[in-house]
Amino acid sequence: LISLQGVARGVKSRNMVAHWNVCATDIQCMWRGKAARMEYDTARRQIILIQSAFRMHQRVEEYKQCRSGLISLQGVARGVLARSILAHLNACATDLERMWRGKAARMEYTTARNRVIKVQSAFRMHQCMEEYKKCRSGLISLQGVARGVKSRNMVAHWNACATDLERMWRGKAARMEYDTARRRIILIQSAFRMHQGVEEYKLCRSGLISLQGVARGVKSRNMVAHWNAC
Repeated sequence: LISLQGVARGVKSRNMVAHWNVCATDIQCMWRGKAARMEYDTARRQIILIQSAFRMHQRVEEYKQCRSGLISLQGVARGVLARSILAHLNACATDLERMWRGKAARMEYTTARNRVIKVQSAFRMHQCMEEYKKCRSGLISLQGVARGVKSRNMVAHWNACATDLERMWRGKAARMEYDTARRRIILIQSAFRMHQGVEEYKLCRSGLISLQGVARGVKSRNMVAHWNAC
């Protein structure tokens, strides 16, 4: 009986050690998986931050290039307009000089004609100023349209980026909640299984002790009977 009890205890001890080893292996696997996921989430967040900063830098550079191009185009247009006005003013000055020289020679004859020429030159100047205002207003409108298109594109891109960030953050929060609930359930399961193992061990131990007591009682009664016979 003692040998049988030792064998039973050895088998039970080996089974418990094997069970503990399996539980320890499962806990170690879960912990390593959690650590790997945490490292992956950290690296992913850092990569997303770097990508967002790089994309913002790209958009700023594109904006600067477009702005410099528009400024250059505006400068070219103003230069062309200024040269046109200067050429027109030079032509007008040449005409006035020629008219003045003719007026010096034909003072009496050209008094009325000079008045008509002055009115004509004033009207032409008015026409040139009106054309200049129209061209300038057209360029300002074109610049406003271009800036509006660029601003709307930037706002749409920012909205898309904000939507992506919000979606990623919600997914991360859901995964974190799932991991927390899963860890709590695993802890509860492990505690319950440990309690079951302890209760089974107590039952087996009490049974073995009772069996040992019965065996000892039988042995003692046999020895007493043998002594009485002797």
